[in-house]
Amino acid sequence: MTVAETKASNARYRGLLDASPDPTIVVNPAGDILLLNAQAAKQFGYHRRELLGRPIKDLIPTGYAERLVADGLRSAAQARTQDMGSGLELVGLRKDGTSFPLEMLLSPLESATGVLVTAVIRDITARKAGERVLVEMDARYQGLLEAAPDAMVVVNHAGDIVLLNVQAERQFGYGRNELVGTAVSKLIPIGYAERLVADALRSSEAALAQQIGTGIELIARRKDGSEFPIELMLSPLGSAEGILVTAAIRDISDRKAAALVLAAMESRYEAERDLHRSEERFRRLFDSNIIGITIADLTGRTLEANDAYLQLLGYSRDELLAVAIDWDAVTPPDVQADTTRAVEQLLATGVSAPRESAYVRKDGSHVPVLVGVALLDASEGTCLTYIVDLSNRRLLEEQLRRAQRLEAVGQLAGGIAHDFNNLLTVILGHANLLVDELPEGDPARDSVMEIRDAGDRAAAMTRQLLAFSGRQVLAPGAVDLGELVTDIETLLRRTIGEHIELFTDLRPGIARVLADRGQIEQVLMNLVVNARDAMPMGGTLSIAVGEVVVPADGHPAGLVPGRYATLAVDDSGTGMDPETRAHIFEPFYTTKEVGKGTGLGLATSYGFVQQSGGSITVDSQLGEGSTVTVYLPSTDAQATAHVAPTREPGVPAVRPTETVLLVDDNAAVRRVTARILERCGYVVIAASDGLEALARAHSHPGPIDVLLTDVVMPNMRGPDLAGRFLADRPGTPVVFMSGYSQGSGSDADVGPTSALVHKPFTADDLIAALRRALPAELTTTVRNATPHRPDSGPQVSPPCRSRIGGRRRHRAPA
Repeated sequence: MTVAETKASNARYRGLLDASPDPTIVVNPAGDILLLNAQAAKQFGYHRRELLGRPIKDLIPTGYAERLVADGLRSAAQARTQDMGSGLELVGLRKDGTSFPLEMLLSPLESATGVLVTAVIRDITARKAGERVLVEMDARYQGLLEAAPDAMVVVNHAGDIVLLNVQAERQFGYGRNELVGTAVSKLIPIGYAERLVADALRSSEAALAQQIGTGIELIARRKDGSEFPIELMLSPLGSAEGILVTAAIRDISDRKAAALVLAAMESRYEAERDLHRSEERFRRLFDSNIIGITIADLTGRTLEANDAYLQLLGYSRDELLAVAIDWDAVTPPDVQADTTRAVEQLLATGVSAPRESAYVRKDGSHVPVLVGVALLDASEGTCLTYIVDLSNRRLLEEQLRRAQRLEAVGQLAGGIAHDFNNLLTVILGHANLLVDELPEGDPARDSVMEIRDAGDRAAAMTRQLLAFSGRQVLAPGAVDLGELVTDIETLLRRTIGEHIELFTDLRPGIARVLADRGQIEQVLMNLVVNARDAMPMGGTLSIAVGEVVVPADGHPAGLVPGRYATLAVDDSGTGMDPETRAHIFEPFYTTKEVGKGTGLGLATSYGFVQQSGGSITVDSQLGEGSTVTVYLPSTDAQATAHVAPTREPGVPAVRPTETVLLVDDNAAVRRVTARILERCGYVVIAASDGLEALARAHSHPGPIDVLLTDVVMPNMRGPDLAGRFLADRPGTPVVFMSGYSQGSGSDADVGPTSALVHKPFTADDLIAALRRALPAELTTTVRNATPHRPDSGPQVSPPCRSRIGGRRRHRAPA
């Protein structure tokens, strides 16, 4: 081996030695120290370099050195490794001259220079001291056994008893001579003895010691054959004979009995705890229930009542528990007989079927309830009563009945509108014709004008009824409610007068809706006028706009979930009682004096709001004013610029010459319409239904410039007639006449070449609809007709340019 290889090998050995926790020295067969670790140097008090090359016997006092060298040479020659505990017990000599007992384990180590010897050294000072203690214990060990409070038995490795104390004699009923030399299994019943022996062997082999409370629980047997529970604690004991096992035996009969008592107590505690938890759950369920629950005896004395029950009746718990309740006092007279029958049923069957009844609250008010009773304990005469407040249910039922009633009235209004508008068309048409025919100053002319004005008012009422029924034609657009109120605020202030102070909270940009602006203005005007009339002596009126979000669980106004803009009108007026609130949206219902209101303002407002997908609510108490809130679906669209409506163009300045096919099943309407058209210069072909109209069109040799037809007719509807007519004469304009504002398919059937005129109409309305429907080139041709001929008569029709065409209808006040 080269020098470099030798150094590398020594470095590896030195690393292994330094990693060892015990002092370790490597010597050659002559006993010279070649290597050692830091622990060895420290053990003997040297620096490492001081020991290298010195004989190892310098670390052993004289008298031990020769044994070390001889034994070490023998280990090296035989290549035998010693186990810890079986090495040489020698004395070590430190640098300072002190000595200490040590155990040296020698093992051979093959190297390139021959067999070396590794010596692992362990200080055994503490072990030697322990051995001296054991020697001293041999003399007094029996005394220790006798002094122990527990029965003590010492057994050898074979399981035979070698020692025992007097407590063991008393516990098992044997004399000492009867047990010494016998197997310990004599004290243990069959079935437990094997376990005892196995644990004793394990304890002796592993040198385990058990403490009281962690031992083996077995059954022991006395000399008389009786058995009792014991706890056995085993611990090893070294002796000249080898490892013995000391068994401390404790009678645990009392502990077992106590454990049984404790288990019973724990079981009872668990049962009581479960009962307490059950009572707590019942109490939480009882107290937090939204249903009113009470426990009472048959005399009426209340034993328990939850918060919902107390709140429903208006009593405190102390008031209710203090005295027996007089059930006749809390039961309205009209349900007392039913209550008596329920009590009889309870006593007979133990339960009273749920029934609707009523209670009288502490404040004297009545509350509708659903009540049920069950007998809890017949012997004690206690019963459980639950009551459910039906106020909201009754309110919803009333709202449903009201909605159904309003819907029925709306259907009735829509149903009569067609025929009623036909009658008004005849009345107003002839009245306008008569006004034009009668000279100024004629007494009859004034009477006809009164008839015409009355017809106008009737027509306005019909339109309001149609608005209430949701059948009016709307022109929806994006409307900012705040801007709308600002635009008409001046008009509103003039309307309410100076004796009422107006406040607004508008916040423009917050509340935008997609609705008919004109109808919203009318709704607001109706609400403001009603508020004004409720404050004859003056007061305050507030108008506010905002936005709310209706959650998924619904809204009192019956709105579907979503965002809604709100328009609220609040007044400090006289307010309303419940009876008035229940009817305010019904047509013709009014609390105003005769002649001061038609009772249609709120009805039309209700119809418009419902038709627009919203709702309207009233919050009012008698003497406390009212708040009416309109809800309309919100939109993110920007509000369109409001442009004031312009006047429809009047009748043409020249006489028209077009041919009109007029179709209406009502003869009176047909005659007055034909008369208006003919006096305005049109050529009229009249028919009473669709079949006659098709026949007359087929036989007419010349052109038909426009079809003017009613929508709802027997045998053939107007749209069906138009379809068949256009099949023969494609491109001909169609104008529909309708007694409805919307519905019956009229609007859906009006195509791009069609127009619609609503009954009752004026000559101006009718002629304007015809001019819109006719092609522009035909209208231009008429206006550029040949110049006036002296024999042809005037080019302008006096009836068309007078009251027939010039009268405009205005919205009648609510």
